[in-house]
Amino acid sequence: MFVLMLLLLYPLIAQSQSSLPALLPYPQKIEWLRQQTSIAKVMVENSTNTTFVEELLRKTGCNIAPSAPVKITISLKDSIAGVSVNQQEAYKLTVGKSIITIEACTETGIYYALQTMRQLTTRKKGNPQVQCCKILDWPAFSVRGFMHDTG
Repeated sequence: MFVLMLLLLYPLIAQSQSSLPALLPYPQKIEWLRQQTSIAKVMVENSTNTTFVEELLRKTGCNIAPSAPVKITISLKDSIAGVSVNQQEAYKLTVGKSIITIEACTETGIYYALQTMRQLTTRKKGNPQVQCCKILDWPAFSVRGFMHDTG
């Protein structure tokens, strides 16, 4: 009986999992939350000297305003808790219903967090929506490489 119930429920479970955005590369740690938040109008609090942040947010579909229902906070930290290697490219991205936080040790980490946020963004009736989640990510290897397989 249990196996029969699993077989009947599998299509529903598979469909709910496939509605999540595909991320490349897949983050080291991710916790999906059940809601989405609209980023059609956002307020940005950027405590860094990064100049590319607002440009990337606009490419994502955000309209940046001095007052908005969603606040994006971007900050540089000395270290990211839970990351054992490659702190220079690590980031922590938390997307909640009314606040999105990005924490990184360097501008490179902020850049990667914003790229992940772009991948999390979908359009719903023309408005950009971001899947709520908690992501902690860092490169698996300290040196980026290239493999050319000719076989």
